Amino acid sequence: MNGLSSAVSPAEMLRHYRPDGHDEMLAANGDLKPHYRRLFDQLSAMQAGELPGRVASAAQYLQEAGVYYRDVAANGEAVAAEHSWPLAFPPLILDPAEWTKLETGLLQRATFLERLLADVYSRRQLVQQGVIPGRMIAGNKEFMHPLAEQGTGKNPLLSFIAIDLGRMTDGRWHVLSDRTQAPSGAGFALENRVASGKAFPELVHGGYVQRLAEFFIGFRDELQRVNQAMGGESIGVLTPGPMSETYFEHSYLARYLAFQLVEGGDLFVQNDALHVRTVEGARPICVLWRRLDADYADPLELYSGSRIGTPGLLRAVRSGRVHFANALGAGILETPELRAFQPAMARALLGEELQLPVRHVRMEADGTEAAQEVQLSTAPIFADGRLEPHPVTLRVFLARHADGWRVMPGGFARIAGGRGLEAAAIRAGGHSVDVWIPAQTVQPPISLLAPVRDFKRLLSGALPSRAADNLFWLGRYTERMEQATRLIRLLHSRAADGTAGALESELQTVLASYGMQPQMPVPGLHQLAQAAYDTASRIRERFSPDGWRVLSEILSLLDKASPETDAEDAARLASRILTRLAGFIGLVDENMYRLNGWKFLQCGRRIERGITSARTLATLAGPDFSSGALDAILELADSRLTYRRRYSVELSPLAVLDLAVLDPLNPRSIMAAVQELADIVELLPGVHAGETLSQPSRRIARLAVRLRTADAREVDPAFLQRIAGDLADLSELLTERYFTATSMGKAAQGRMVE
Repeated sequence: MNGLSSAVSPAEMLRHYRPDGHDEMLAANGDLKPHYRRLFDQLSAMQAGELPGRVASAAQYLQEAGVYYRDVAANGEAVAAEHSWPLAFPPLILDPAEWTKLETGLLQRATFLERLLADVYSRRQLVQQGVIPGRMIAGNKEFMHPLAEQGTGKNPLLSFIAIDLGRMTDGRWHVLSDRTQAPSGAGFALENRVASGKAFPELVHGGYVQRLAEFFIGFRDELQRVNQAMGGESIGVLTPGPMSETYFEHSYLARYLAFQLVEGGDLFVQNDALHVRTVEGARPICVLWRRLDADYADPLELYSGSRIGTPGLLRAVRSGRVHFANALGAGILETPELRAFQPAMARALLGEELQLPVRHVRMEADGTEAAQEVQLSTAPIFADGRLEPHPVTLRVFLARHADGWRVMPGGFARIAGGRGLEAAAIRAGGHSVDVWIPAQTVQPPISLLAPVRDFKRLLSGALPSRAADNLFWLGRYTERMEQATRLIRLLHSRAADGTAGALESELQTVLASYGMQPQMPVPGLHQLAQAAYDTASRIRERFSPDGWRVLSEILSLLDKASPETDAEDAARLASRILTRLAGFIGLVDENMYRLNGWKFLQCGRRIERGITSARTLATLAGPDFSSGALDAILELADSRLTYRRRYSVELSPLAVLDLAVLDPLNPRSIMAAVQELADIVELLPGVHAGETLSQPSRRIARLAVRLRTADAREVDPAFLQRIAGDLADLSELLTERYFTATSMGKAAQGRMVE
């Protein structure tokens, strides 16, 4: 959110700032609070127009980094619409002395919640002593009856929690809610800090604000300690999948902490142990940072309708061979009905009163929380060329480290678009601001990368079969879209200049095989582009934001195009799409690391290029070649100039077929695609020189020999259809070997019919 005008100075905006009630920036007498002074001194020293430029640089970073959140429908399910992250300025700054006191209360609350959960899932002394009624536990939908004794294990049930706070009219921070199920926001808080560093590098990078990295380092190290004790290979972030409201955060934190992002379909239980399906075979996994609601985790023992869980997962938990952060069933701590019992529970579990007051709510008869108007403190944001006060809530995060609980020095603040708690939600039009805790001394730079004198170049974890499958099909869809777009451009450019002739019916036949109506190409192209986009969205974390943006631009072009466009407009649209497709493919080739993911994407591209080229040529290469058909083949293969250099200006059927099908030096030929495919297949997991050839290796080797030894006179429709069939068979063989049926659920849902 920019909302700035270069014509209004920060000092002038501050003079006209008029909050109503308790404000985070101004004291009751209207003076600027001391902990905001350094920021506004810097703002006042800026040149005219400098502040809008700084804020714009932060917005540009968020856009280039692809930070987004997804809408949620009224029933709680995520919908397709994505929105850029609504970061506002200035940040919320908290008084360091007040923060120290607040930390003490937060640490006490984390200990209280941890002991409460341990009691709920072990001895249940609070029930036995009459502190809380038994129905509050046994009748709670969040209580995991199959894991009723999990609190007796050696590992803690809580590892990462969030607490929502709001400052009330008494000037104190009150607890609004505890987030123990799968708390979100920490990843967005990190991105807020990076973006704030773009706007105010002198303060953020100058060491005047407490840093966040140490908090995450301790959390990561503690999970690694648990993982090593259990004999695990890697730590996973368990996500509901790309349609989750906060999927960006899941993938971001997995990369940031060097954890493996997994979905329920990537996992399976065997002999009471949990494994990840990968292209290299099953790999054990023992520790999962859970971002999936507990009900959906195991369709065998919990919600039977879940399609994103892992059958048998609770069995693995009971065996002690899987550790969750947080434990399945931790969501019971979020139950509003338990708040009234918290003072008594705290005295029983801690022997003392809770330091942070809790906002009690009136409950409706059906047990839902009633909406209430709450007078919250306000914080300033730049809007419409001025500073405006808006209600603010603060989400703070706590993580278990080796020496106990730690509070992240900052948090995730939400600025309400209106009054009341509901208006503070991002999906309700609220904004987010960074949270600064001023440092008492200049903070040294801290990184998750440990300083070492030497290092090893390590490969990332094994590629999950689901991700490999989606990468493979992304390669196929983008190549299929390119071939269809080339056909559209060829047909409509010739129709526009009146040279289509007899070739028009043949081109229409080929396009019909793509499920497209030649005279209305936009809907068909949109379907192909949507298939590529949807597939890429399932593996979005594996692409640069630039690559993702290119696919989005293609869809945007097609969304704006008229379904009944004329021939000239259709040809121009096709050219614009091809330019962007070339950009996407170039970004992948230049920027994607040459690990297994890249290999499977390239397999998909080469297989699809071979299939579509062979089928198109089989239609065009009839018994009576016309010069128009020969020229069309060269244009579709982008080889017209190459032909003239290698052969002559005159078009010869045999020479054209040789160049388009058999020439290994022509990068657009079928032979080149097959040879590149053969080279990549030899690098896939489980393929070793000297061993018996796998089925995919054997099939591609035979096809390569057939093409290498063929003569142009053999290239007829039957020859070409056989090539297409062999490549389609190879696709199935790769699927059988690397993409198991049970791990392909979501990839298969969007797959188009061959």
